[in-house]
Amino acid sequence: MTDATSRPVFDHARIAEQNDAFRRHVCLGGPWPEDMQPLAGRLDITDNVLVRGQLFTNTCLRTTGFHNSFPKDADPNGIHAFGVFRICDVEVWWKLDCYDQAYERGADDPADPSRTARVLTILLPLDW
Repeated sequence: MTDATSRPVFDHARIAEQNDAFRRHVCLGGPWPEDMQPLAGRLDITDNVLVRGQLFTNTCLRTTGFHNSFPKDADPNGIHAFGVFRICDVEVWWKLDCYDQAYERGADDPADPSRTARVLTILLPLDW
């Protein structure tokens, strides 16, 4: 969808709802909401997270899955696509990107699950 100036107009609330459901499902193994079809995508965890061991990695997964703090400065569009937390004094980031289903470019409409694949990445700031 586009507006009069040909910029895409997205349903940010729907994208946030889908991002939250995808993150919870991938990180916690929870079921999809009854009114939502399963969303395509994958989870990537960087080597700098994995090298810290299984307990650290599992804690990152659980913390990412339960994340629910989205201050306006970190989430200006309200789509719940980025989070920061600390584990054992280590800052950890997660980010969620929406691509076309071939993972070749950004999704034309991230709110359309039939045309969107998500990538959730758990990383350290040094990975950026």
